[in-house]
Amino acid sequence: MNAISASQKTVWQSPWLWSGLLMLLFLLVRIVSGYDGLYGQDAYAYYNYALSIQAYWREGTPLEPFIWPRIYPLLGALWLWGDPGAWMQCLSIVGSALMLAMTIKLLQAAQPTARYLAPAAFLCIGLAPFLMRSGLSIMSDSLGLGWMTWALWQGERYLQSGQRRHLLLAALLAGLSIWTRYPLALLLAIPCGLWAWRALHNRDFMGLALFLPVLLLAAVPHFFLLPHPSSEGIGH
Repeated sequence: MNAISASQKTVWQSPWLWSGLLMLLFLLVRIVSGYDGLYGQDAYAYYNYALSIQAYWREGTPLEPFIWPRIYPLLGALWLWGDPGAWMQCLSIVGSALMLAMTIKLLQAAQPTARYLAPAAFLCIGLAPFLMRSGLSIMSDSLGLGWMTWALWQGERYLQSGQRRHLLLAALLAGLSIWTRYPLALLLAIPCGLWAWRALHNRDFMGLALFLPVLLLAAVPHFFLLPHPSSEGIGH
């Protein structure tokens, strides 16, 4: 088998190359199609709540009832220079690209000698119909998956290195993913337990003590925006 140069291998297998291509592709589709991301009841709910947050900040208007996670519409509301819809689409696109990059990193860590994992992941995962739909829609799916896969990558780095900073960053990202999309908590339960066990095994008691508070830190914006905490439940 002919060897390729280190520089060629780095460029060809770079997760950021393929995630960047995915972002450009999604932006091109957005521009050509004119699709505004508003499809279905859920998309309008996120969009309208972002508008409600903006009205709350600007005029003190009471927040609309909202039973879903607030990280995604909160980030959308940060666009204060007009309608937040296009910005929220960009958040979904960035989430898709981040998910692809982190997935490639995880695959390469599992199979370090494989040559074509990055382009294969781009074709099979990046261009999957579900990811393309969610990445172009005003929905929390892609951003939540981006947070989650980034958390898994930081958790993998912690398992390999034992460095506390990777553990705490994994905890923060896991919290962001859960408070962006509730069902992701089910997917993160076992990884979080594994990271906590490794911290205990390594006698990293400080990291173990900080793990849960850092994970819950992402919930602060959610409860801060609850107008009537007792009247709302977890439904999405």
